Amino acid sequence: MALSLHVRDRLLWNAVLEVKRLDVLVSGVMDALVLLFWESAREHQSVPWMQRQVRKVIGGLREIERRLGGRAYAVGDAFGYADISIVAVLGMMDTVDSVGLGAKFQSVDPAYSAWRSMYPALAAYHDHLHERPSVRETSPVMFELRQQIV
Repeated sequence: MALSLHVRDRLLWNAVLEVKRLDVLVSGVMDALVLLFWESAREHQSVPWMQRQVRKVIGGLREIERRLGGRAYAVGDAFGYADISIVAVLGMMDTVDSVGLGAKFQSVDPAYSAWRSMYPALAAYHDHLHERPSVRETSPVMFELRQQIV
């Protein structure tokens, strides 16, 4: 009995750890995207600095895709926190490409291209999650920034 409890607890902690790993990856990609957005609005942009941020985006998305391994859900066999986190950053990536920032990223780092072509398994995962009404109905919509902040 004690062994089975130990195994169950270990599996639970492994799942919790994986959620945290994915959340850190997503947060890193989001941070890099926000920094790229603001840097691209500056009059004098630092190309080397932007290249580092683009590499963070590319590496983060590559690792998220690798960790998903083609599964329907990020952790376990049901929709959860990690899925919400990942679908949010992928929605942000769709916005990046739809407003033309992807082309700007590619101009500073030719390794970048539209995320859906770079990570087809991640795109399929994103599309699968968007079949859920809860995801479709709560997806953020990009708005137009009308006031110059920087």
